Amino acid sequence: MPKKHKTSDNKKSILLNWLLWAPLKFTGLFAALIIPLLLLMNFLFSIQLFDISYIISVIGILFISAFSVYKIIHWTPKTPLDRKSFIMLNTAQNLISLTLLAIIGFMSIYIYKLTNFNMAIITSTIFGLLTIFFIANGILKIKGLCRRGRAQNIPSWKLWMSIPLGISLFWYSGFLLPDNKKITPVLKTRVKAFDTLISWIIKKPINTIIAFLFSVTVGGIMMANNINAMIVFYIISLLLMLFLLGWKKLQNNLGKGYATVAVLLNFIAIIGILFVLIHTPKQTMVANEQIQIVEVK
Repeated sequence: MPKKHKTSDNKKSILLNWLLWAPLKFTGLFAALIIPLLLLMNFLFSIQLFDISYIISVIGILFISAFSVYKIIHWTPKTPLDRKSFIMLNTAQNLISLTLLAIIGFMSIYIYKLTNFNMAIITSTIFGLLTIFFIANGILKIKGLCRRGRAQNIPSWKLWMSIPLGISLFWYSGFLLPDNKKITPVLKTRVKAFDTLISWIIKKPINTIIAFLFSVTVGGIMMANNINAMIVFYIISLLLMLFLLGWKKLQNNLGKGYATVAVLLNFIAIIGILFVLIHTPKQTMVANEQIQIVEVK
């Protein structure tokens, strides 16, 4: 009995690590590394070494970002996620994202109205730390998708090659498709109401579909800039749902055709974005010059 209790507590602490401790450590690490870089940039800028300042800032930010991402990935477990654990983790992460977005959005408006310098500095610092925590939560969302993908026998290289724009396809398969065999959940929570909700979602296919449609609706509202884009996103999500739930061959071979499509979509999307960026006309800055109109007689 004591051994079982210890295991249960460990699973609860693992969920807390995903949601709180790892993002907090990422935030602290990133802030601790970025502050000296900003001080160095300020010094180089003050002595007018602009080119050197730019080069060092780019290299520094890239290194700090890569190192922080590497650390947060290794601060969280590599254990594949069963369906209940994945839905529990992903739902909690989405709730955290929504909460942070609301707070960050409010603070971004509030900062411009501050007249007290010290208050503005404090508020801006909190704003920056919350933004870093939000990014950490997003990184762990991607890792969660990868861990769920591994539980569904999707090759690791296909998961990584689908990042960042194709990985979302694995949310559909991870959320909708049950495990092939009964698995003891990797993650647990002390919040009974939340555990009851997750258990309800996976209990029946109709419950899963309802939760899926709700998640897609919320995601569409957050991501889409207009009603037409939201409708397109919703239709695509419904089609994917029908394919996944109705095509048994696809369910049994997610690591083949489905994962390959995710990788191809990722590359196509990246190439498309780069093409648009390269061929977008650069805006020319017009100097504020005084224009005199001379009347010709």
